[in-house]
Amino acid sequence: MSEKKGKESKDFWKAIEENNSSFLKKNKKQLILQKNKDNQTLLHYACIKRAKLSIIKLLVQNLNINTKDNLGKTALHYACEKIPTKTVLTMLIKNGANIHAQDGEDHLPLHIICTRKRITEKELNLVIQPETDVNAKDNENKTPLHYACEYKLSGEVVMELVQRGAKTNQADVQGKVPLHYCCENGGRLEVIDVLTKTTISINEKDKEGRSPLHYACIHKLKVECVRLMVERGAVVNAKDTSKKTPLHYECENGIRKEVVELFLSNGGVANPKDENGLTPLLILFAKTGQSEIVKILIENGADLALQDQDQLNSLHHACKNAVETVVLEMIVAKGVDINSRDSQGKTPLHYACENTPRADSLALLLQKGADPNAQDAPLHNSSGRWR
Repeated sequence: MSEKKGKESKDFWKAIEENNSSFLKKNKKQLILQKNKDNQTLLHYACIKRAKLSIIKLLVQNLNINTKDNLGKTALHYACEKIPTKTVLTMLIKNGANIHAQDGEDHLPLHIICTRKRITEKELNLVIQPETDVNAKDNENKTPLHYACEYKLSGEVVMELVQRGAKTNQADVQGKVPLHYCCENGGRLEVIDVLTKTTISINEKDKEGRSPLHYACIHKLKVECVRLMVERGAVVNAKDTSKKTPLHYECENGIRKEVVELFLSNGGVANPKDENGLTPLLILFAKTGQSEIVKILIENGADLALQDQDQLNSLHHACKNAVETVVLEMIVAKGVDINSRDSQGKTPLHYACENTPRADSLALLLQKGADPNAQDAPLHNSSGRWR
């Protein structure tokens, strides 16, 4: 390519960026010759840059509308990604854009448009025809419904997909169904309502054994959404591959009184152990200011004497994490052995003396009979670090 032609080529791309339709019309015969390093035509580029409809129309009239770039994308793929308006999509499709074209990752335009948060059923239906497979899988086995849930599309859009045959229990390569993505990404109540009308997907597990309810607790899904899932049959005691229940994750991440009470009042058990021997209560001690939830768990049967795999019980964990004295008082009042030892021979007092000890906690432990002369001389560990 000569220097002159190279300069002219750049002018075409610049004309797209500047919406310079007069230049493009004047050089209409050369439009077909233009491709960039990504093997994109000017039509691809116009959709990427959200060019005016008049420019896109001009390019459609002079270029192959279904040419693919190096990523296997057509102009319609980019239009669905960048400018999924009814006007642009209608014009492309009426002029022969293939709504069944797959890109290099097996995405249909339908997959891509389901990543656009503000689309309505009207835009969605433009890329669906009677023969369109609404359950088409991409290279990660994700369907359009997976993306609609991942990107928090409206309940109306999700309902439209489901009414057109989208399967709510279709799993991707990670074993996740659409409801997993909904719970992972702060899904809307109306979407969860649509997805849980039947219980077909509500307890599906991914490859880590996690149900949507696990994800709801890990990602702090709104309480009203969690409540609806439980009402629709979500199993509150389901265990993942690490043996954690939703209550474990709620005590680790969400820490919401309403959710803890919801689980316990719907058959949730307070003492399941994970693979490390940790109960929800033991996990909760790593979080500060949670005396109210600790009380709820204790009132619902949390066993304070249970030990983890290192033989630490509730009092060890409470002292290790320097919890409020009011929590220690609750534990001691239930008769937990104040001088119990873990696998390293440490008592709760040892842990209370480590890091930055609380003077009030140390005083309480000693008052209740903690042995200051236990092996390792725990009080020596606290020298100069009282607060």
